[in-house]
Amino acid sequence: TNTHLNVKQEYVQVEYSQHFSVISDIIQSHIDANKAEGRGSKIIVFLSTVKGADMYAKILRTILKKGESAYASRQQSHSYNRNRWSPHKQSSGSQGEVVSVEVLHGKISQETRSRTSNRFRSSEPTANNTSILVTTDVSARGVDYPDVSLVVQVGVPSESDAYIHRLGRTGRAGKSGEGVILLNPVEMAFLKHLKGLPVKQSEKYTPEYISSLDGFAGGAIAHLAPRWEAVLVNTEMERVQDAFVAMVGFYQGHLEMIGEPRGQDIIEASASILKPFNAPQPPLPSLLRASLGLDRSPSSGGNRRRMGGGYGNDRGSFGGERRSFGGERRSFGGERRSFDGERKSFGGERRSFGGERPSYGDRKPFSGERRSFDGERKPYGERKPFDGERKPYGERKPFDGERKPFDGERRSFGGDRKSQAPWMKRGSQNRR
Repeated sequence: TNTHLNVKQEYVQVEYSQHFSVISDIIQSHIDANKAEGRGSKIIVFLSTVKGADMYAKILRTILKKGESAYASRQQSHSYNRNRWSPHKQSSGSQGEVVSVEVLHGKISQETRSRTSNRFRSSEPTANNTSILVTTDVSARGVDYPDVSLVVQVGVPSESDAYIHRLGRTGRAGKSGEGVILLNPVEMAFLKHLKGLPVKQSEKYTPEYISSLDGFAGGAIAHLAPRWEAVLVNTEMERVQDAFVAMVGFYQGHLEMIGEPRGQDIIEASASILKPFNAPQPPLPSLLRASLGLDRSPSSGGNRRRMGGGYGNDRGSFGGERRSFGGERRSFGGERRSFDGERKSFGGERRSFGGERPSYGDRKPFSGERRSFDGERKPYGERKPFDGERKPYGERKPFDGERKPFDGERRSFGGDRKSQAPWMKRGSQNRR
């Protein structure tokens, strides 16, 4: 039996503006349930874009982090003080419950990814130890993280098979696990791709219960309300806006996964992520707007143009890691205005060159007779052999004079060289 058929699977319909309270409640409830049974928790949270993974990881770290992991304790176990090493006092949090949050995606260096992956893989879930990995689909397949007890999928993946690969990180080696996918109202058509899988709507996370979690006012996260207030104060507006643009770009590249909704519906659904932070909606790149059909008049019709890889996936497209033309670079002046006049013709009928173009004339055939060469070709003559005797250039005469010795005096440089070593001075004196 396939592993994913043995894993409890649920979906929750929730807007982006309510994501953080719902995700925090799902994770905290899972931690509390496992802790009551004397077990720890190991959780993976999947995002579809790099910008989204970075934003969610930072916010969840602020909300949920507690104490220090064993790795962090080892890294800070010593400090340099007055030219000698001395043990560093551990914080009180490291003695109690530990909840660590890591992030991993394709835009992080390979060395950092390896360290993060190994750290999460080797973490042992105990009653007071929880490890959370926020990641993109770089962790969906080809990696083995033992003892993962919960997989949370935030939004739809890039393809239907990726849902199963993500879910397959839990319930391995015959162990139990559960998976939850959060779907925005515009994403509900994705459920058609999950036919044959035991995915049921969550009985706990009804619209009424989700509303009770707003502002971290209830559920298992009421005690985290001060941390949420810190998130609202400290989260950079640009980070939220970048995540919004990446999200719209991802939808644009995967319209078939969500039932081909209108471009305006995608914008409105994605813009709900901006509400908790009171962030204004940033302008979308003109290329992205055009591909969603936002700048086209209703009468123009036609299909929306697909741009291929999308804007916010993990492969470095326009709105993921690389900025789009309308994000970092400003457009020339907003929307391009159409030409509101009537295009006039060139000025009547195009006149020809002036009638028929005269030809250069017919080529007359050669009317003469080609004469052949009627003479006899004479040879240049035979080469006569050399019948004489080759004379040598002459013998080299020996030098019969006497070589005269040099009878002058070699003059010195003009004084002692100051920078010469003693042995060099001795040599120069001898030559002199």
